[in-house]
Amino acid sequence: MKKKGKYKTMLIVVISIIAVIFIQTLPIWFLQPLGSKSIVSDEINLNYQAGDEEGANEVFELLKQKADTIRTRMNFKSGESTNVYLYKTQWQLAIREAGFITLVFAPSWYIGDSHNGNVMMVSPFTPVKGHTHDSILVAALHEFVHSIVYKVNPKLSYFWDNGLATYLSEQKPMEKEIE
Repeated sequence: MKKKGKYKTMLIVVISIIAVIFIQTLPIWFLQPLGSKSIVSDEINLNYQAGDEEGANEVFELLKQKADTIRTRMNFKSGESTNVYLYKTQWQLAIREAGFITLVFAPSWYIGDSHNGNVMMVSPFTPVKGHTHDSILVAALHEFVHSIVYKVNPKLSYFWDNGLATYLSEQKPMEKEIE
């Protein structure tokens, strides 16, 4: 009898751990913001939340304006569009990075990332410590370059990838960082 109770307890613990891990990582698999709308072109498929039309249009227009140049300079000839996911808040972005656990330790300056050719960004109208509206727009372009780099060569080293993204997005340090 004792043995049966021990196995039952272990089974409950294992199932509970699996359930917590599943729930914790669930947001990673659903990048599209809840109730999202889309703006689509041949190169870009931007998904954003209702009420953030202005931010979505700014990001979309910037990426659309620069997409051909970046694709040409990277020798990227695929007709595949890049998925861009725009979030109103940092926490919505953070949970899609590594699940709910990131709410505990996500840095206050975190504004975007690129995974498997997808771009995830906060809206340029999201108040973020250490960033401005314009720095978020440039970061969106930087992450777009990462997405193209991934599609061209997913095994490219971190340093080459970031060097290309910084160079092609024409990203420069803010003056207050240089002082």
